[in-house]
Amino acid sequence: MARPPLRSSNSLDEAISRLRHATKRIMYAVAWARAVNETWRAFNRHEARQDVADSPASPAAHVYERATLDAQIMMVSRVFDAPGRGHILVQNRMSFSVCRELLALPGVTHRLLEESEDWNELGAENRDRLTARYHSFLEALSRLENEEPNRVRLVRGFRDENIAHDLRFDVLPQRPQYDHIHGLVDEASNLIGHLSMVSNGAVIHWGDADIQSSTTWMWSAVAEAQRRSS
Repeated sequence: MARPPLRSSNSLDEAISRLRHATKRIMYAVAWARAVNETWRAFNRHEARQDVADSPASPAAHVYERATLDAQIMMVSRVFDAPGRGHILVQNRMSFSVCRELLALPGVTHRLLEESEDWNELGAENRDRLTARYHSFLEALSRLENEEPNRVRLVRGFRDENIAHDLRFDVLPQRPQYDHIHGLVDEASNLIGHLSMVSNGAVIHWGDADIQSSTTWMWSAVAEAQRRSS
């Protein structure tokens, strides 16, 4: 895993700083994708969903449902973006593949391994833990990039056609399915878990239960209002 350091310690510091910044930005994006994913699921599983559909809130509920799905597509596409043009230290994309390239720069993983010894009382044993998470990150990302049908390409194609760019295709691309989108949110959560441990030695705790209960409460209140007015 470890490589000889970059020629300039400033370059090494910049690479690690960018890696940690990108990790934080990706974590925020994945956290948002998980939150909107849970609100979408909670709404579609809600026992009083038909009451909401029959209420004056129906148009707003439709917007809500579409917006939460679009938000998942945007966040998933963003965190799986390929690196842009220019050197990895001067571009502004923040994605898993960008982080992979930053980790591959000489000296970056060597420095992270050294720092891991100060995480806790395990000391040098943390090197093995970090190395294992690093390889798990690489393997999971490579598997997603090479799978067929490729969920990332399908979701990105839908974003390009319908959300971000409004592109026009002579032949419409294959559409992603709901489980492709939801599955990629889970995959991104797994990847950012590995990346957070590698770059910062930190474990992520998600607040899905709070989002679910809040969404359920909101739609229950709408359904109850509909029943009272009927």
